[in-house]
Amino acid sequence: MNKKLFSLVLLVIGLVCLPLFSQALTFKGGESYYLSQGDKVAGDLYLGASSATIAGEVNGDLFIGGGSVFISGPIKQDLTVAGGSINLNGAIGDDIRAAGGNIVIGGNVGGDLLIFGGQVHLAPGAVVKGEALIYGGMVTIDGKIMGDVKIRGGQVVVNGWLLGKNSDIAVQKSLILGSSARVEGNLTYKAPQEAQIDSLAIIIGETKFEKIEGGTKYSNPMGSWWKKAVGVLWGIKLAMTLLVVLLAVWIFPKHVQNYVSYAKGNFWKEVLRGFLFLVVVPIAVILSFITVIGIPVGGLLLVSYVLSLFVAFGVIASLVLGSLVWQWFSSDKKLEVTWKQAIVGVILLNVLGFIPFVGWIAVFIFSLVSLGVVFHSWQDKVWTQR
Repeated sequence: MNKKLFSLVLLVIGLVCLPLFSQALTFKGGESYYLSQGDKVAGDLYLGASSATIAGEVNGDLFIGGGSVFISGPIKQDLTVAGGSINLNGAIGDDIRAAGGNIVIGGNVGGDLLIFGGQVHLAPGAVVKGEALIYGGMVTIDGKIMGDVKIRGGQVVVNGWLLGKNSDIAVQKSLILGSSARVEGNLTYKAPQEAQIDSLAIIIGETKFEKIEGGTKYSNPMGSWWKKAVGVLWGIKLAMTLLVVLLAVWIFPKHVQNYVSYAKGNFWKEVLRGFLFLVVVPIAVILSFITVIGIPVGGLLLVSYVLSLFVAFGVIASLVLGSLVWQWFSSDKKLEVTWKQAIVGVILLNVLGFIPFVGWIAVFIFSLVSLGVVFHSWQDKVWTQR
């Protein structure tokens, strides 16, 4: 690909993102980031950092990824956040989309709520004006949700108010409604046993309960065959992934070492870059296919996109995870990329895929950082050949 063709690709992406870049937009990254109280960001803020604190005001959207995220200042529009520990005490003007290990929401939310987390807590005093969709291992609702609610979790405790027309809850363990719980609409829930409802809890609408049989064993031979088939396919996938990763380490040792080293030094920055690449390029492909002249560019973008996903998700993500874990437990703390780290990374990444919520989030984050590194390398190679 030459410079002119790459410039054309960027032009297509730029046209797709024109509304985004027509406003003030700020990118920040690093080990830590702090927006002081009284400081303001005029437009959108895109941020990747190990530790991030937002005490000031963001007048646009905030997209943030970090190990620890604390927000006490107001966000005027949407908030999209991913991290290990997320504490949101500031007022959010529109929607929240969050994924993390431990998520606490203590401020008001002007729009809808979409949450994926290990532990999720809507704190007392917090008000969600829109609808809420929550997936979590442990979900606690102590605040108010004005719109409809759908919750999927291991255990769900409601001490707050669910004020929408319909509240749909499914749990693997138990549903508890405390003394201060109030459900103004219909309550539909699925659980292994009936909910523990305090005598002072208020449910105004209709309550429907569907029992989920825990630990039921199916004697259907087709079901048994299907489980075996899935197991075999998973084993084949694991073996093929391991083969591809080992070949990459053997054939391109210098390249994979550079990829992993760069990912470690720019982790959250590349998570952000990977997410933008994951979202923006498909939109650019679709729009480029609208016109005849854009079809070649769209085809080139699509091929590049698929190849980038394969290299990032299939190879680099395993190497990054394996190398970082190996370095963590190694005595000399040297970052290495050999067949040992490759095997550890492939196995860990596949095992994490079976762990609900937290494991899925970890896989997604490592996949994003790898995609960001691949795209960064692709950019560098194109521009150094001009």
